[in-house]
Amino acid sequence: PAGFLPYTLYQITSKGFSSEVFDTYVESIAQSVLRAYNHLQPGSIGMAKGSLRNANINRSPTSYLLNPLWERNMYQNEGDTDKSMLQLTLLAKHSETNLNRDTTKNNNSNNNNSILSTHHT
Repeated sequence: PAGFLPYTLYQITSKGFSSEVFDTYVESIAQSVLRAYNHLQPGSIGMAKGSLRNANINRSPTSYLLNPLWERNMYQNEGDTDKSMLQLTLLAKHSETNLNRDTTKNNNSNNNNSILSTHHT
């Protein structure tokens, strides 16, 4: 939904800031926090870190090469392959939730992809 993003086109088409959109986001987040708090259960938290190679590509190698050399030298590839995963496990039900995090925004398709994708920029 528009009304709160910093892009001009979104602001024009939505006629600017929308308190209805803002209030809905705030209320939804607050309800989610309260529901989670009211359903606390014993569990454990684990964390894994590693490198994930050949799973994504730099969607704009041309733009990447415009980054300063010192920054590009921080990575062995055209971007950061380091990944982090947080694992939440409920003790009673043996169910797991995994949260993955990329340190940089990578993509699984290149900049001339002509098929539909769920990936957003």
